Amino acid sequence: MNESNIQISSIVVKSVLPEQVDILYNIINDPDNLHHQTINDVSKLYLKKCLETQQDNHGFGYIDGDVRHHFIYKKKQVIGWVSLTTKSALSRRYELGYTTTKKHRGKGYTYKALRHFIATLFGVDNINRLEAIPYADNKKSINLLVRLGFKHEGLLRKHNYHDGEYVDCYMFSMLKEDLEETIASDDDIKMSWNK
Repeated sequence: MNESNIQISSIVVKSVLPEQVDILYNIINDPDNLHHQTINDVSKLYLKKCLETQQDNHGFGYIDGDVRHHFIYKKKQVIGWVSLTTKSALSRRYELGYTTTKKHRGKGYTYKALRHFIATLFGVDNINRLEAIPYADNKKSINLLVRLGFKHEGLLRKHNYHDGEYVDCYMFSMLKEDLEETIASDDDIKMSWNK
């Protein structure tokens, strides 16, 4: 994503800067968030390298495995995190990750941030496919993805290793035409889409 800012009323999605590595590390490794994330064992050094690469490489998405990190802000407070990983640059296929701090869950902030973030990805960056892979028992994340317009594609048996065991995940995806269906009646999203 080439934009560094996406603003929706009081919610802003903004690229994480290298000097914010401690904040990112703390959100990702917060015990309240760990059960809901399909990433494990993320070191501060790894995150710092990702953020430096993110800052240096303005042409996102051209290298498989490239990761972009963004914060979700409410006013000036970090309330969540969004990641975008290039799964296949040739296919323009990316994986979406996200979490919201416990205090800010269930208030619609993540939904607002992600719907604009996703519309910008498809509208500006012209991606082909966006994937999300929540744990099979993460009902809130699954409901959020469905509400955003993602399609459930199937079960990934024992896909991730978490808390000493292999756990199932679901595969969800969104194509441009899925987003077009979702935003057909949403004037707020049409603005992001047409930028």
